[in-house]
Amino acid sequence: RLYYFRNGGSEESLIGSADCMKRNLLWRVEVLAPVEEPELRAQLRHVLDTQIGDERSAWEMQPDGSYRQRSPQRGRRARGTHEALLALGGRYAELY
Repeated sequence: RLYYFRNGGSEESLIGSADCMKRNLLWRVEVLAPVEEPELRAQLRHVLDTQIGDERSAWEMQPDGSYRQRSPQRGRRARGTHEALLALGGRYAELY
């Protein structure tokens, strides 16, 4: 899991072993660790921005509690998060 905070304008990135659900917090030990390396933080931020910007696969909760799937603007092909992250993974693999 990726956690991102802006504490008074100071960005913090943390990675964790699981999501904060009751079953995970009551019966297991869950760990969060800060990510301090600037390059890794930038990569994590890019992943988060990719997920937030998804115009094909994401769903938005409406004020009444229902969900509506996002769709790209007319005439524009938008990649979903999975497609974008697969492409990104290929670029990172070339770096390392």
